[in-house]
Amino acid sequence: GQGGLRELEPLGQGGLRELEPLGQGGLRELEPLGQGVGGIYVHISTPEKCRQLQDLRQTYLKTYSDNSSDDWETHLNDFLRRLRDILELPQLLAQLSPNYRRLILVPYRDLHLFPLHALPLGDGDEPEYLADRFPEGVTYSPSCQFLQVSRRNRKTTSSQRLFAIQNPTEDLDYADLEVKAILANFSDENARYLARNEASKTSLNQNPHRQDFQGADYLHFAGHGAFNFTSPLLSPLVLAGGKVRVSEGEPASETAASGVAETRFLPWRKGTQIDLSKCYTLGELFELHLPACRLVILSACETGLTDFSPELEEYISLGLGFLYAGATNVICSLWAVNDVSTAILMVKFYEEMQTQPSIALALKQAQQWMRRVTKQELTEWLNPSELALTPNPKGKLREHLKLGFEPSDYRPYQHPIHWAAFCAIGV
Repeated sequence: GQGGLRELEPLGQGGLRELEPLGQGGLRELEPLGQGVGGIYVHISTPEKCRQLQDLRQTYLKTYSDNSSDDWETHLNDFLRRLRDILELPQLLAQLSPNYRRLILVPYRDLHLFPLHALPLGDGDEPEYLADRFPEGVTYSPSCQFLQVSRRNRKTTSSQRLFAIQNPTEDLDYADLEVKAILANFSDENARYLARNEASKTSLNQNPHRQDFQGADYLHFAGHGAFNFTSPLLSPLVLAGGKVRVSEGEPASETAASGVAETRFLPWRKGTQIDLSKCYTLGELFELHLPACRLVILSACETGLTDFSPELEEYISLGLGFLYAGATNVICSLWAVNDVSTAILMVKFYEEMQTQPSIALALKQAQQWMRRVTKQELTEWLNPSELALTPNPKGKLREHLKLGFEPSDYRPYQHPIHWAAFCAIGV
């Protein structure tokens, strides 16, 4: 019907049996969830709230697309507070028992654009965020059906094989340092990587790298990504040789025969363009086979963005490509992330994964640490241990920090722009 649900397959004992359409997207029948759960609560927003959400999305994207202005970063907190009010988040949370430990979000259309886990619950300088309410963190799923499939495909092996792609375009110094620090969490026999100009599409498609790539439990990509709003399936993860220069003022579409250029080259930044034939595009990610993969981390820009065209109902992003390829979980980003803070967040995340029981909780802990860590605490964390027998890779990160004469209690990464972009999709 008009946005209603016709039938949902059983989710197990006490699950949903059937939800029938009711007018404009309403629900007629709500089956109980089982003893002790208390049934389903449906919170219906007004048409005015829906219009406000669409207006917010348009303003958000317009401001984000203006590369000549800092307005998007300046107003990010305001955007998130407005979304909180549109969704009537306090009223929703009031319906939940404080005993719930984990939140699973299944966004729809415009809501995929925003870091819902980072919605502030207050208006002060240091608010509590939505993720803080749930001790085991927040995860996202493209749909209820996909969540069910992901749970069935949960990996149970105890192997710890990592395959990393490190700075293929050779212009992200912190991506180099990020991967080197992450490798320290894995044994030499379990850690494989391709760095800089070696991280090409050709190398990834040939053995032994192809076997390492397809057989890894953890895949880490530290480089450039982008979402192509015009042709989502041509959204790229940029590999070695994928970034090429064009003559100043020369349109990208004139670098090759007209029809070929429109599908092969994507305009990029500062006189460059992306040669999609040397990248992994979203369309190609759907064709990968990753039977062992527990987690893909896309430490790059815009890897979680999705299309908002009226004719498209489904969620589609670079992260989704890896889920379809077999990965159980993906961590991806909702905007163009900062090279420095992203590297620090990722290194901390891998440390948290050594002790936390889930990916969602490890990401939550790393993000909480990022927004609270002071200059002094950060410096101490990056300093090599006097007892260490080998050089500390994190020490290289410390050498590149530029915190200047800020006081010791200064929190350099408190703003959501440094930590909120990354979300965990899967189980």
